[in-house]
Amino acid sequence: MINALPFHQKKGTGKFSKTFQNKTKKIREINKFYHLYDKAELNYRQKKYLKAEELLREAINLNNSQSPFQNLLGFIKLQQKNYTEAEKAFNRALSIDPDYQPAIYGFGILRLFEEKYDRAIKAFRDSLNLYPNHAGSYFGIGKSYFKIQLYSKAIPYLEKFSKAAQQHPEVHGLLGICFDRKKEIRPAVREYSYQLQVAPNTELGRYAKRRLAILEPLLKQQ
Repeated sequence: MINALPFHQKKGTGKFSKTFQNKTKKIREINKFYHLYDKAELNYRQKKYLKAEELLREAINLNNSQSPFQNLLGFIKLQQKNYTEAEKAFNRALSIDPDYQPAIYGFGILRLFEEKYDRAIKAFRDSLNLYPNHAGSYFGIGKSYFKIQLYSKAIPYLEKFSKAAQQHPEVHGLLGICFDRKKEIRPAVREYSYQLQVAPNTELGRYAKRRLAILEPLLKQQ
């Protein structure tokens, strides 16, 4: 490709460093604020929500035009169960960038927490339209359908998620219940068994153990 390009006379050093510096000035300025955001995100992942919010507010005070800043604040507020403030933060993120998928996904989580399952499903579908392989959105749709007892609709979404997150502490238990309620014993036993391997000491794990004690003998009789 280089050999095919027409010849150009080099100007100066050929580096055009002044032009480059001018064009990238804004990027470098914004990058300073993202150092604070990165620290806030690290604290969020460590479940240090107050420290994460403190760092994030500092970043927002310096630059309030970044969707990721508002989005992370929304997720912090979700963890604090402050759903009103979470909604405000996600709305601010989307006012900056209407197609910012993480905030749309955040709205799905918010609606799921609020038990507004139809609205949660819509938000998760919108998330998948922007990010077709987003595993969390598949889980969100599946769990929403599970909550309204539409087990047949829940299964394909939960199965898709389980392939991406086999060690998730809930998905196999939810799938087990879905198959169980549909009286499909073999897949129910399979998923309950996975649940016991992954997270036996949770409420779902204990439920899976009780159901296996009933279903495994029935499976042997078939």
